[in-house]
Amino acid sequence: MLLRADATYVTGRNEAPRKLKALDDAEATVIGHVSSKGKYTGRLGALQVETQDGKRLQITTGFSDAVREQF
Repeated sequence: MLLRADATYVTGRNEAPRKLKALDDAEATVIGHVSSKGKYTGRLGALQVETQDGKRLQITTGFSDAVREQF
C-alpha cells in the first residue's frame, strides 16, 4: 500500500492509500492454438506461445465466447 506523504490517518475507506500490484511482463510469439474440450468442444481452447528464451506455454484464460467461435 502507498500513502500520500501529506495524508492524515482516517479510519475506514478513503482515497489516500493506493494499492500497488507487482507486474511481471514478457513477450511471446503465438505459434498455434489448441481446440477445447468440454463446454467449448471444437472451439478455441488455448493459444500456444513461445517466449524469447524458448519456453512454450499455453494461454487459456480471457477468451470470450465470441472470440472462441472464430477459431
